[in-house]
Amino acid sequence: MADELDIAVRAYTGPTRPPITPASAKKNKKKRGSVATDRFPEHVLIFDTETTVDATQALNFGAWRYCRVRHGAGGVELVCVQEGIFYADDLPDREPQAMAVLRAYVDAHRGDVDMSELDASPVLLLQSQSVFLERVFWRVAFRLRGAVVAFNFPFDLSRVAWQVGATRIRRPDQRDAVEGREVAAPASRAAAERRERLRIGWALD
Repeated sequence: MADELDIAVRAYTGPTRPPITPASAKKNKKKRGSVATDRFPEHVLIFDTETTVDATQALNFGAWRYCRVRHGAGGVELVCVQEGIFYADDLPDREPQAMAVLRAYVDAHRGDVDMSELDASPVLLLQSQSVFLERVFWRVAFRLRGAVVAFNFPFDLSRVAWQVGATRIRRPDQRDAVEGREVAAPASRAAAERRERLRIGWALD
């Protein structure tokens, strides 16, 4: 009798509710006083990472797509404007052969973008991790207030972390580690928490 193996698969499930259309959004506005399509941002950054296979699972490279959101009769549609590949800053020295493969791939392929967008670029970009964070991730996620999408978001986000440091915002019950004094309580705990969240990953300037 053959040995039995457990198999795990990933699958995408389609929505069971009807798609949101301008007509249904207008109807929902009358019912709830808000436009349903407001739930969707205007900009979306989708990325994925590939890592080493050892215990550190350090970043090797990743791929990304920058899309805009359109609302049509068929529902919500993502229109790709630009896409590219990013690599760990130390990859050229750590794995020169892998870096050569990435360069060859970029030279042989074009970006799968919608050329109906005036600023769409068919050039498949190749950028280092730090450049990707500053020129793509930072601009879409922070400046444009876009959505950031990854299949395994906590893991992928941790792989592209850059210049991680301690926040200056402390809880009221914490003491200064150097001077041993009480830290003044913020006027609004919710406001302090929002400021602290904004500091995560934005130490690029």
